[in-house]
Amino acid sequence: MQLKKSTSNTSSRTRNTPKTGGRVVAGKKELNRKRYRELLGAYLPRIIETEAEYKRVMKVFDPLFSKAVKLEMAGRKLNAEEEAILNLLSHLIQVYEAKHYPIHDLPPYQTLQVMMEEHGLKQKDIVHIFGTQSRASDAISGKRPLSKAQIKALAEYFKVSTDLFL
Repeated sequence: MQLKKSTSNTSSRTRNTPKTGGRVVAGKKELNRKRYRELLGAYLPRIIETEAEYKRVMKVFDPLFSKAVKLEMAGRKLNAEEEAILNLLSHLIQVYEAKHYPIHDLPPYQTLQVMMEEHGLKQKDIVHIFGTQSRASDAISGKRPLSKAQIKALAEYFKVSTDLFL
């Protein structure tokens, strides 16, 4: 990959940006509109109003979420377009679930258990959030409260509000 060198003497996060198809803005690659349109056409996201629509969205969300988890475990990420679709679908699901399946009355560890079950995850899949197997086990079983950093990491991982884990 060839880098273009800025002639500016000012400090900038975009000083040395890769010469690629998209524009780089403050360290993040801009969406490729054509690819994003293709994904929108494939996923057809819209406001979820019925259980049938919810199930349809979950069928397309789950494989994309699983792909994101596998890539993250390998130290990689989804491309910008897939990440945007995943965030959009996650938001639509979260809004529907908040209205139809409220779980905010659960203790944080039970919320974590529900989220893990919904996404088909095992303890080993989220150990990286807690640091060790024993800390993960204690948090999942409710023996140890979730720290602020863990709550933030879990919310980012599951693409939900931190309020679910408070």
